[in-house]
Amino acid sequence: MRTIGRAKNLVSMEGENHIALCTQCGHSVSVDPSHLLTELDALQSIRDGQIPSESSCRAHNAAASVVESQIEELDSVLERLRALTEKVQGYRDRLAEFSEQQRALAAPVRRVPPELWENIFRYACAQTTLSYPLESEMLTALSLSRVCSRWRTMAQSDPQLWAPHLLFDVDDLVTDVAAGVLGPQVRDFRLAVFSYLAQSRSFPLTLEVTWESPGRTPLNLERHSKDAHLLLMVLYKNFWRWGECIIAGNALMYMLRNREPWPDTPELLVSCCILGQMRDDDRLYNLFSDAPNLTRWTQDFMALEIALPLSQLTHLRADSIRYRFMAEILRSCESLEVLDVSIVDYEKYTCYIPAQATLLHLRAFSLAGATSLALNRILRSLSAPTLSRLTLGPGPYGHPHFTKSDWDALAPSMHSFLERTSGGVSLYVSPYDDRIGELLKNPCVVELDGRRSIEVA
Repeated sequence: MRTIGRAKNLVSMEGENHIALCTQCGHSVSVDPSHLLTELDALQSIRDGQIPSESSCRAHNAAASVVESQIEELDSVLERLRALTEKVQGYRDRLAEFSEQQRALAAPVRRVPPELWENIFRYACAQTTLSYPLESEMLTALSLSRVCSRWRTMAQSDPQLWAPHLLFDVDDLVTDVAAGVLGPQVRDFRLAVFSYLAQSRSFPLTLEVTWESPGRTPLNLERHSKDAHLLLMVLYKNFWRWGECIIAGNALMYMLRNREPWPDTPELLVSCCILGQMRDDDRLYNLFSDAPNLTRWTQDFMALEIALPLSQLTHLRADSIRYRFMAEILRSCESLEVLDVSIVDYEKYTCYIPAQATLLHLRAFSLAGATSLALNRILRSLSAPTLSRLTLGPGPYGHPHFTKSDWDALAPSMHSFLERTSGGVSLYVSPYDDRIGELLKNPCVVELDGRRSIEVA
């Protein structure tokens, strides 16, 4: 098939002495196709294995020399054509780029007002979380600032874009550095946090720092991970900017023990949750006492009796409190809407419970661990006219469990307490006992552990 194709090409070129390079001007290149007419004979002789004579070798070499000179001429022509083509292609590409630029300058997106861009940027950055390990998609504000000078100016002038939710576990930072494999990643995360803190200026911070370190908290974390130490200390330096925080007790105590100057008042703090055990420390006692906007307080595991702005709290959750702190809550938390506490204390200290207390805004009250005597005193003293949910249960160690006589003694106080509500109370008691089913007959109770009062005939 290839021989037939070659034969056709040779026949088609027979009689052609010029190859047109331009149909417009008639420019062409001269060729001599007669040399190619013997190509088929040469191929056939090669296939037949004929031994050339000395005279035929001279003839073949002379024919090749003539053709090679023509090849050189054609190579020169091709080189010139190639250069012209590249020049034309380059000019065409420049024109295409110019066209794209002109279209871009006239694009509708360029007429979007800056105010709308600010809203778009804030929407894009609203859910930004800087967490460890750091991923590129977390750096939304930084990516926006690198698009063009206009976007850079807008991004750098709006601190709200740079105030992300910070999330990391100190154990992870220390472990990865100790393993010797992720030290650069820890450093990059610390540098990103530093940059965002600087750009966000005075905008409130949202942070979640965990640290479930076994045993005692190291006093000198810098020996294990300098970056982890610097991260905690820069957060402590920006304590006045904390807006919503969940922080490990270990991390907070480390900040206090390694403090430089005493931190400024956390004027922006709205919600605070402390996780894990903390030790009594004079530096902690007044840390949150002057926070003017603090309304939500949660402390997990052994709540310390620290100074809090109780009168302004709307939500308070604390584990393992003492009766003295419970008494202070009942006396001072005039704005409280949700109260969820468990008590671990000696019964003799129930004497601290005030004889009368009113929480006008209390909607949900969960109490665990109170003895029957303490519960009796609390129910007799407390008035909660807007209460809609009451939960009673055992403490963190599974007691106390009330006997029939305990429930009989509690019944008058319970009914009296319910009558001081506006009605419509859902009551949950754990563990459930059939003896408290009588409470469904109280018109103020609409539900008892999921049992609707309408079910009682």
